[in-house]
Amino acid sequence: MPGGDSRRDAIAFAARVLLGAIFAAAGILKAASMHGFILTVNAYNILPIRLVPAFAVAVVSSEISFGLSLAAGFFSRLSAAVLSFLSLIFLLAVIVEIIRGNNVACGCFGSVVRENIGLTSAAIDLVLLSIGMRLSTIRTHRWSIDELIKTKSQTGLAD
Repeated sequence: MPGGDSRRDAIAFAARVLLGAIFAAAGILKAASMHGFILTVNAYNILPIRLVPAFAVAVVSSEISFGLSLAAGFFSRLSAAVLSFLSLIFLLAVIVEIIRGNNVACGCFGSVVRENIGLTSAAIDLVLLSIGMRLSTIRTHRWSIDELIKTKSQTGLAD
């Protein structure tokens, strides 16, 4: 189909930038209220309390760094894979809390968005997981830093 590759490239580009921006924004908002995010993670009652602060910092730093990296198209496949893994962790935590019958705050965007977990948050995590997994399988991300580096090295302009 004529233009099919261009349309696919445009959709992949939009998905990459959107997913990266969502995770980077979520990480920045959590970082702005780190103490509150640590309390939210602790409320899930999944991790031992001594691991909660380190986990919270790892989540926030991963969301910001890999989100920005994915949006820019730098290490796109790795960034999408890491963000997919985070989405999977979030999805599993939400499912555990739904099964337990706990009505805890999602903590998805720090304390800015006050929403309790439920089927909606599980569905959102599943969508983000699906998009991230798909992006992690794309060999070449058009309009990305990865592509620019690859092109420069292939043309000899990197020297």
